[in-house]
Amino acid sequence: MPQDNPLWISWHDSNWIPILNPANVMEYFSEKSNPFYDRTCNNEIVRMQRQTLDLLK
Repeated sequence: MPQDNPLWISWHDSNWIPILNPANVMEYFSEKSNPFYDRTCNNEIVRMQRQTLDLLK
């Protein structure tokens, strides 16, 4: 069934679209409603520590 295949899943949050910019794009993609965001990823760890993403370079 196509619904069981994650390739058929899409996600967006229309509330963010008018205010989306390079400074807040990580917040957009880390929304709890996003099924693709991994809460155990390095980006999340850095975000939870309130560090800059430059630490991941």
